[in-house]
Amino acid sequence: PVKGKVISWFGIQPNRMNFNGVRIAAAEEAAVQAAAGGTVIFSAPLKEYGETIIIKHEDHYATVYTHLGTRTVRGDARVKKGDRIAFLGKAGEKEEPYLYFEIRHKNKARNPLFFLP
Repeated sequence: PVKGKVISWFGIQPNRMNFNGVRIAAAEEAAVQAAAGGTVIFSAPLKEYGETIIIKHEDHYATVYTHLGTRTVRGDARVKKGDRIAFLGKAGEKEEPYLYFEIRHKNKARNPLFFLP
């Protein structure tokens, strides 16, 4: 969904937190693309996650994109794989920009690295 480096992996972290997705570090203002075609079911700020987009896909899949800078799609929008949906921003004052990305199947978190190229 964004060109960058995976900096946090799916699952239990060294600090014992559990991540339902991956964090991908990338340049500020980097374009964030839809991982697959679908319908935007959420596009708004979300407490603790900042600017967030959720896309519903076929076969009960959904993708979640958080810590965005600027969202470029609204709810109910249809998107195709590779469409720009947002630009990356900073997650906090001291943190470098990153995308937090989840893939869910029937609302259960799946390891995104099994799906991404």
